[in-house]
Amino acid sequence: MRKHLHIGEVAQLLGITPKAIRHYQKLGLLEEPARSPAGYRLYDTRAILRLHQIKQLQALGLPLKRIRALLGRQTREQPLPVILQALDAELTAQIQELEARRARIRELLSEGPLEQVEQLPASSRMLQQIRQQLEQEGIQVHPAIWEIETKVISLLEDFRWPISSTLLEQFRLLMHEQPELWRHLLSIYSRLSTTLEASADGELLLQDQEIQALITDVVKYLPVPEMQKPFTDAFAELMLGSLSPQAETMIQLLKQALLEQPHQEP
Repeated sequence: MRKHLHIGEVAQLLGITPKAIRHYQKLGLLEEPARSPAGYRLYDTRAILRLHQIKQLQALGLPLKRIRALLGRQTREQPLPVILQALDAELTAQIQELEARRARIRELLSEGPLEQVEQLPASSRMLQQIRQQLEQEGIQVHPAIWEIETKVISLLEDFRWPISSTLLEQFRLLMHEQPELWRHLLSIYSRLSTTLEASADGELLLQDQEIQALITDVVKYLPVPEMQKPFTDAFAELMLGSLSPQAETMIQLLKQALLEQPHQEP
């Protein structure tokens, strides 16, 4: 008289299907069972308890891949407190991430009506650091300048351009390891913002020698991207999309300054 259960009997006992049991076995969650002389799978109470554990962890929302990592091999199962502690830590991290997302969504909703995805403001740690430093220095940056700064850094962070990692690292080095140079650049931003406030006409901006001189100073200190076509064309097209007229004029001035004066270390 046999002591072990067949796969259909185990499935009925646990309220699952034989197909699910075979799937668990294929994934390594369950060891290969013994076979009867007729070739039927035979499951002992240890295997039944293992399947019950899998079912319980699935009810807690864990995917099978994670359950396999938590339980380990059937020959060296981890104690339940260890499994639950790991699960609790994982769920805590997920909750924190969801809370951060929810806070971000509420922040977006509080900022005003958003009709299109393109209107979503950038979420960048580097931009937050730049804004904090500007506030610490008491510098009010003109919206057109901040618009360009946001667009450039967002494009570098959101897409894997050939120069993204190098250029972003150059920005970080400039911010954190060259404070005097960075403060000088911020002062140029401040003077440029003041000049822009007094000249709202885009056509006049192109002819304003003071603004052109300040733009040239900015180019001296900012890292200049070096990419080949067609990446340069794609970057330029994305950069110019949905910019304000003043920001577009600023881009024209930047391009002109880049063409007239090659980048060099100050």
